[in-house]
Amino acid sequence: MSGPAGMNVGETITLTAAVEPADAESYTLAWSVDDESIATIDSKTGVLTGVAAGSAGAVCTAQNSDGSKVASEAHAVTVTAPE
Repeated sequence: MSGPAGMNVGETITLTAAVEPADAESYTLAWSVDDESIATIDSKTGVLTGVAAGSAGAVCTAQNSDGSKVASEAHAVTVTAPE
């Protein structure tokens, strides 16, 4: 997973994930965040929005078509209040 490690309150960034092998089929990506008081994330697109100053962990989970988890990866983000 990749994306900036820092952002401001009110800012949005898009996190990205690479699935290997490149020709993998029948998978979906689900995005989540561990503290929605700090940041929120669109579960389908990976668009992260800073809500309040602090640190949050975003997680991307790859799932098979039957919903079983294949792999997941975390990404830490620090949200700061603009000066």
